[in-house]
Order: sequence, then C-alpha cells, then structure tokens
Amino acid sequence: FNFQYFESMESKRTISHIQDFDTTDAKYVAKITFLTAEEWRQEITTLFSDMVAAQYESDLNTGGVTSGDKANVALSVRKLKRLEKDSPGGVAFQKIQLVYGRKTIKQKGFFSSVDKVVNYKNRVTHCLGIEKELTADDPETFRARIQRFAESSAKNDAQEDGNNRTSTSAREEDALEYWPLVKKIAMWGPWKVLSTGAVLVDAPGIRDDNSARDTVVQQYIKDSDCVWIVADIKRAVDAKTAKDLMGESMRRQLLMDNKYTGMAFVVTHSDSFIAKELMKNLNITEKDELKQLEDKGRPFTRDELAKGRNKYVKERIKREWREGLNEMYYLAKEIERNSSRRNNNNNNNNNNNNNLVNNSIDYSMEEDEDEILELPEIFNINLPIFTVSSVEYQRLLGNFSKEQVIETFETIEGTEVPALQEYISFVSLRRRFEFVVSHAKSHFYILDTLRHFIEPQIQSTDENGKAVGITDVIKTVLKE
Repeated sequence: FNFQYFESMESKRTISHIQDFDTTDAKYVAKITFLTAEEWRQEITTLFSDMVAAQYESDLNTGGVTSGDKANVALSVRKLKRLEKDSPGGVAFQKIQLVYGRKTIKQKGFFSSVDKVVNYKNRVTHCLGIEKELTADDPETFRARIQRFAESSAKNDAQEDGNNRTSTSAREEDALEYWPLVKKIAMWGPWKVLSTGAVLVDAPGIRDDNSARDTVVQQYIKDSDCVWIVADIKRAVDAKTAKDLMGESMRRQLLMDNKYTGMAFVVTHSDSFIAKELMKNLNITEKDELKQLEDKGRPFTRDELAKGRNKYVKERIKREWREGLNEMYYLAKEIERNSSRRNNNNNNNNNNNNNLVNNSIDYSMEEDEDEILELPEIFNINLPIFTVSSVEYQRLLGNFSKEQVIETFETIEGTEVPALQEYISFVSLRRRFEFVVSHAKSHFYILDTLRHFIEPQIQSTDENGKAVGITDVIKTVLKE
C-alpha cells in the first residue's frame, strides 16, 4: 500500500525516500541509488539553462545586456551569487556548488560549458551510476549513516570538526554534498507504523520548475493509493492557500486520476510560534485575556494557543481545498461543453455544405442562472488534516530534555502524531481488505463458472455406461 507525500514548496532536491517494513533480522537497511552519468549530464544541462535565464534577466534589468543577447550569456560566479537563493537560477547555482565546491567553481572557465562541468571528477561524482547499501542495528546509527546522502551535511561536518583546525582544501572537500546526485533511497526497518503493509514515499516537491521532476511526481501520483500534501504550518497560514500549496497541475492530475478521495494534508511544526504574535493573529484581545484570567486563574497556555491555531488552519485548508476542487470540476465541465458545441457545429456544417457563409462560433460558456453544477457524491468526503509536531512528540516520549525544547503540548495526543499513525494503519488495512475482497470475488467467479460446466455432467455416464467421476469431469473441462 503506497502513501505518496509531497512537499508543498519548490523542491531543492530530487531524492525519493521509500520506507518499508521489514522484520527479517530486525536491522535497518538503506539502498542508495545514484544518478547515472547521462542522467547527471541531463540535470547539468537543465541547471545551466536555469542559470543562463536568471543571469540574462538580471543583466537585462541592470543594462548589462541588450534584448536578444541571451545566447551569448557567459556565466559569472560573481553574478550567480547575487541571484535569489529560492529562484530557479539560484537553486541551480547552489546545487552545482554543493557537488563541486566553492573553490572549484571559481576556476577560470569552469562554467564555460556543460562538458567542462560534467568532466570534472571528485569523490562525489565518482558515485555516479552505482548503488550503495548501508545497514545499522539501531535507528540512531542508521540515521547518522544515511544523513549525508539524504540532506545537507554541512552542519554535521561543522559539529564533528569541533575546534580541530584543517587546511582550506580539506574544509573544501568536507563541504561537498552527495544528495544532489542521489536518485533514490529505499529504506527497510522494523517501523511499527508500517507493519500493516504501508510504504511511505517522500517524492520531489510538487511545484518544481523542472519538467523531468514534474513527470516523476505525476507517475508517483498514478502509482499511489493515498497522497499527502506536507507543508510547514507558517506557510499554510501566512503564505500560500491550500489551492496554491498543490498547484493547478497537481490538482488537475489528482482529479484525472481520481486521487482526491485518498488525499490528506499533514501540517508540520505546530509547536513553533511566538505567543504574543500568535495571539494577535488569532484576534485574542486584552479583554479575552482578562476573561481567561477570571475564568481559569491563569493566562492562555501554549497548548491552548497551538490548538487554537491548529483549528483555524484545518478550517482554512478544508474551505480552500473545496474551492480548488470546485474550480477544477467546473473547468472540466466547461471543456466538456465546449467540445460538445464544436462537435454539434461541425455536424451542422456538414449538413449545410451549400452555405458558404458561416457565423462565427461562440466557444464561451452560456450563462444559465437556473443551472447549478453539483459536485459528484464521490467528492463529498471528509478531508483528513493533521497538524503535527514531531519535536514535541519526541519530547513527550522522553527523548528530549526540558532544556532542549520549549514545552508546548501537555499530552502526546496534542501533537497529533498518534492520530497520523492510526490513520496510516486504518487506511492501509482498509486497502488490504478491499484487495482481498476483490481477489476473492475473482476466485469465486472462476469457481462458479467451473461449477456451471461440471454440474450437468456429474450424473452422466461414458460411452460404456460407466458413471463419470467428478475428477474426470474437471480434467475434461480444464483440457477444453
């Protein structure tokens, strides 16, 4: 049973994390698949295109080039460093820098061509085209071993280095990152939450400008049983709406593949906020604070404030998710109507070949105040939304001390992590039940068909008048 979950922001990585349940020897296993040399060349080509477009736009705005000079743009490290880090060009530059290092990219002519970059070899690029397997007996060691292949290791390297002094070249080598070259990480382990058969796939971000990665996401959606949209709670509240978190292409894909019924939103970092700012955002006035003191003899707790924001976020996502669904459904209906009108018009033209002058065709949707488009019953579902805090969940399990984190939730249920775990078990077991029922019906159909062939012949006799046994009948039927 496949759960696919997508980050709701532009992805800065292309790694897919697949987590599966395994109890063979109670070990944690990871198989890391790196890009092939050809795949990396294609990626570099795309990154070059993003950087050229960004630098050209920047030069155009500052008068460094004239319109039409895009083909002659010479990439400059100095100019690329000035690009917005979250822009496609900025992301592309950072990615190449992480693989080859700051010192290397400053070499004269390094950005002169795709071939120049691809042909440069170091300890990271030597991993292209290989698979690497890592194992561990405990989760802490397992995490430490796979971390540098799954995310930035700069912070970890700095922590490990401590006060040890190293040469510039050594520090440069340590700064190189593996994750931009990692295509996929498949992990197996005795995770209880996956014991019901669920497989979690952390796919690339859904609002990615790279068409190749967008194709990968679309395939993940097709293969999934359930789709999660994962977003930081600040982003869900302050920046993008629920419609924009998915993006139009994502919503269209979900509608076409009938995946809306298996959707869920997972909003993270529900413990992260500044109390005064949150009270202002929730419109909690001084009068409300005084009433709280009178009624309960204390001010609002972080637990109460967090749950208040969680409630607001859930209501907002549900409302805007519904609006986005309506938009896509109405658009589909409009396209269907226009197509029908064009077909009807073509038929009329075929029946009036002698009419040389045809009126222009109006493809716009006619207004009909008496007609209201109703969403199919299948969309009238409850959208699961979980506002979770993994940090608070770990703290309440005793894995963090009070000094390490700011206490927010009073109970482990408040983190909503247990609810998410229960949801995974429930949905995967339900899907397995549906699978078993479907296959059982198929087998019953085969047996019932076989029975219809056999029943009329069970009491029959052969040419010698000898009764025919059921085994002989079955053999004859199967042979036919």
